[in-house]
Amino acid sequence: MYDDMLFNLISVGSNDPLRWVQCLPSSCRARVLEECHGAPTSGHGGTYKTFHRVRQHYYWPKMNDDVKSYVQSCQVCQAQKIERKKPPGLMGATPKVPKPFEMPCSDLIGPLPRSTKGNTCLLVCVEYFSKYVYVKALRDTKAKKVVDFIENEIFLVHGAPRTILVDNGRQYVSNEFKNLCARYDVDVRYNIPRTPRNNPTERYNQTLETMMRTYVGDRQKD
Repeated sequence: MYDDMLFNLISVGSNDPLRWVQCLPSSCRARVLEECHGAPTSGHGGTYKTFHRVRQHYYWPKMNDDVKSYVQSCQVCQAQKIERKKPPGLMGATPKVPKPFEMPCSDLIGPLPRSTKGNTCLLVCVEYFSKYVYVKALRDTKAKKVVDFIENEIFLVHGAPRTILVDNGRQYVSNEFKNLCARYDVDVRYNIPRTPRNNPTERYNQTLETMMRTYVGDRQKD
């Protein structure tokens, strides 16, 4: 008990030390769930992500059940998220990537409604090993802007990878992109035509688009 508040000593993660978190009364739980699930910084995450956010600061009995019930009843999630099913099968062997930034993957989202800053698309790069994500807003999808971002923000920051996985868009089949990869001795792997599933960026694009749909209003420039 401290300052009329009750605290509990719990473990918030397998690799984290024990932490004192506030025991939350029932009258405050709905507000906390909304902040940890519906706020823009939370992105309407699923049950696991929402529970992890709540557990960082609060505790109450059967908290996991309450989080699960709240997320499953969220009308925004029901309207915007699609059902995930196990794929019917794999086409070829999954790439073996032993360490980070050996195989980044890239794709574009757009065209989108032009924002107040004039951006119309998003360049998304996902690191295959750790699933670390870069997202860059662009005014257009010209190959030079894609090449500049990948060189300056990926290659020159983390080192040139062995392989880069991209789709068959005109930006990635252009001479500018091929010349970039040749200069850094990077092997280019393209998606199988009409089979985007082998590029993990495609999966994150769906998550990113869902996040945007949950917050965009009538003014889609926001």
